[in-house]
Formats: sequence, structure tokens, C-alpha cells
Amino acid sequence: LQSGTVRLATSDAFANELVPQVCAAFQRQYPGVRFVVVQTSTSLVAQQVLSGDVDIGLCFSTAPVKDIYVAHRQSAPVLAVLSPTHALTPYDTLCLAQLVTHPLALPPPDITIRQMVDMACSRQGLPLEPVLISNHAKTLLNFVQYGGGITVSSEIGIRHQLANGALVARPLSDAGMDLRDIEVQTLAGRQL
Repeated sequence: LQSGTVRLATSDAFANELVPQVCAAFQRQYPGVRFVVVQTSTSLVAQQVLSGDVDIGLCFSTAPVKDIYVAHRQSAPVLAVLSPTHALTPYDTLCLAQLVTHPLALPPPDITIRQMVDMACSRQGLPLEPVLISNHAKTLLNFVQYGGGITVSSEIGIRHQLANGALVARPLSDAGMDLRDIEVQTLAGRQL
């Protein structure tokens, strides 16, 4: 691939860090390649691939979609994300019962990671009352970084902040928090 345009649909979690990093690295190696990145909800990524609006989809797994080929799958468990000075930071593993006693910043209920947290809290009878709700991952992460509370994310969505010490992540021990995968999707039978 020496030239051309790669059209990519991705969810917010990847649009902030991973996708720009991968595009920059690929473009350095193949300067004739251009990228069009569309940020959309996870539920719409496969639809964008199926319609031919994009070549590649990058999102968290939901249900299998007919005519979508998963070129790569990687585990992406839900993690609690805290500031380095938060009272729960010394613990190696956390549970939702601990999180709900602190201010929470969460995505809206239509976002996959929020649905996972909602189901686990419901199963345990835990009250879930976020102090901040946003569909923008960067807003949630900055809220945590500024000492506002706790949010949830996958490691891939916060890799840079973890590496530079701006944020700390802890695995959640609750059932179901490890059932999420990242998928790279293409149209079945299509040669890229």
C-alpha cells in the first residue's frame, strides 16, 4: 500500500489516543496514505463497515454481526481509573461496592462499558449515582485527573496517562467485568 485513503470508524475510547498514534506511525512508513477517521458510538461502527462508508471498524465487542469479519480481537476488561492520590489507589484490586461510595464519573447508559457496570451493580443491589455523566472519554478522564472522583475504562483508552503517572488503574473483581473485547472489523470477503 503506497497510496490511497483508509476510512476508519471508531468509538470515543480509541479516537483520543490509539487511532492518532497508529495513523501517525503508519503515515510515516507510507507517506502516500491518508486517513479519514469517523468517531461514532460502538453500536454504529459495524453499520458503518457494512454500508461501505468505512473500510475498518475499531470498537468494543457487542454481539456478532452478520457479514462482519473480526480481523483482530483482544481482551479489554473494565478497570477502575483513579488519580494517583485517591484513597483507593493503595489497593491492588477494587470492586464496585468500593467505587459506589466515592464520586463517580461515567458515560451515559447507552455506552457499552456503562451497561456492564449497570448490570453488575444491579446484580449486587448497589446504588449507582454518578456525579458526572459524559459521552466524551476525555471529559471523564480529566475529571478524575483533577481529583473529582473515579471512572471506568479499558487499559488501551488510558495507556498514555498510565505511563506518565497522571492516572492509576485497578482491575475490578466483580463478575462480568472481564467480558469485553476490542475488535478490528472489516467487511467479510473484502480485500483491503
